[in-house]
Amino acid sequence: MSENEPGSRFLANTLHEIRTPIQTIIGASELLLETQLTQEQNEYLHQIKFSANVLLSLANDVLDFSKIRSSEFKLEKIPFDPAELTEQTADLVSIDAASKSLELVTDIAFGVPEFVLGDPVRVQQILLNLLKNAVKFTQEGYVKASLKMTKDEKTGAEFLDFHVCDSGIGVAPDKRESIFTDYYQVDASISRKYGGTGLGLSICKSLVEAMSGYIEVKENGENGGVGSDFHFLLPYYFAGASSFYSEKRRIPENKRILIVDDSALSASSIAKKLLSFGNCEIEMAYSGEKALELMRSRVAENRVFDVVLIDLLMPVMDGWRLAAIINHDTKINGSALYLMLPEGQLSRDAKMKSLGWFNDYIRKPVKREDLGRKIVDSLLEPLDLLPVEPISPIVSSDESLASGLKILIAEDHPVNRKILDAFLKKFGAETFLAEDGVKAVQTATDNPDIKIIFMDIQMPEKDGADAAKELRGNGWRGIIIACTANSDTADFENYKKIGMDDVLVKPFSKNRVRELLEKWITVLDEVRSAGGGMIYD
Repeated sequence: MSENEPGSRFLANTLHEIRTPIQTIIGASELLLETQLTQEQNEYLHQIKFSANVLLSLANDVLDFSKIRSSEFKLEKIPFDPAELTEQTADLVSIDAASKSLELVTDIAFGVPEFVLGDPVRVQQILLNLLKNAVKFTQEGYVKASLKMTKDEKTGAEFLDFHVCDSGIGVAPDKRESIFTDYYQVDASISRKYGGTGLGLSICKSLVEAMSGYIEVKENGENGGVGSDFHFLLPYYFAGASSFYSEKRRIPENKRILIVDDSALSASSIAKKLLSFGNCEIEMAYSGEKALELMRSRVAENRVFDVVLIDLLMPVMDGWRLAAIINHDTKINGSALYLMLPEGQLSRDAKMKSLGWFNDYIRKPVKREDLGRKIVDSLLEPLDLLPVEPISPIVSSDESLASGLKILIAEDHPVNRKILDAFLKKFGAETFLAEDGVKAVQTATDNPDIKIIFMDIQMPEKDGADAAKELRGNGWRGIIIACTANSDTADFENYKKIGMDDVLVKPFSKNRVRELLEKWITVLDEVRSAGGGMIYD
């Protein structure tokens, strides 16, 4: 252990304790924002929540910074899918991008391996940091995450080549090397306006170099020099798998597809993904009016489009309006229609969904596997091109998400227990409360209908890990979600080994709780439909 290790450990423990009150501030702010407030109160509350998130970001960055420089820092070398990781990481910033009306695009090149060896958690950390920065510093236009393979012509070594491009404020040439320096900010006003610690890019550089890679920033050449292009290379280690673009799905011959999207960048990315499934005739329309013109023209030529992919958010004529015109025009309504929309938009448009104008919905940024599952698979089978059966609009997706589900909250901190209880009740769950591990075990044992436990790790009498071990030893088969302010992935693996199914890192948001519920309720439903009596295996 180095002489700095005790100090690093003290820092880590201190930051761990700091995250607990931050959880209270963020959670209470989210609950208050759902109450009746004046415009002035609402503004003050948003400032409180923003400041709490800045404080959380500072704590996380300093913790990561200290870990990377400690002797305990180690990188994993396990198989992972770099293309899937890139798409999933882009998903994590999709809501923030949509709130600013930014086009978020992923572009995975042909020939990217399906599996490589490396540390997926750290690769995602680098990519997520760059994507968050791109969204933060871009007010209009787009953010694009791309991945391809690159070979060093001199040595023959192969690299994973990641790019995060944007149309934002960019970085001046004389500042491009300095921004990777610890605590560096291009301008003090940047920190005041956008938040941040100046550590994020330093952490990215340290992680890339720890992986024997290289990172740089330059102007965005794809956008005429406007915006930034953050580029990092990581050595490629073969994991014995085939190409990402496999032969699992193939588009049948002579199929015609129309992509309707006002963003040429997005349309081009979607076309590449479709072409990875085989040759097909693809055309693009950058407005609803042009799409109608093309569809009517192709019908007259007896070259009807089999599939039409329609972007929801377009100027003048949006996706819903275009679908209404298509569905009411008998000359062109023989195509299968798919609506492409940002994450979270569909729940707001539940009434429109009930009209049944679309065969299915695809979330942006569009994932290759989602296209394969919904578009390619449907082309392999005869399509019923009549309007789909209307779906009744959902009154409130929040209130019905966990309706009737019994959930135990084991948490010793009274405020955090109350906040999590409030979140779960808003999702329709019936909750049970326990302030320590002993009572958690007893409550779960006495109420066999409890399906999910949110289990705090640090509790008096009996901690969450020991409580989970006891429950599993007694044959309890529900879902256990560890709740902890610790962000160490090694500890997460230990939680899973003792029988815990997932992790909720503090401070948590209502959206993160929703994501976990959606994930595990799906598992519960699948087991129930299969006639199974146990969840935990």
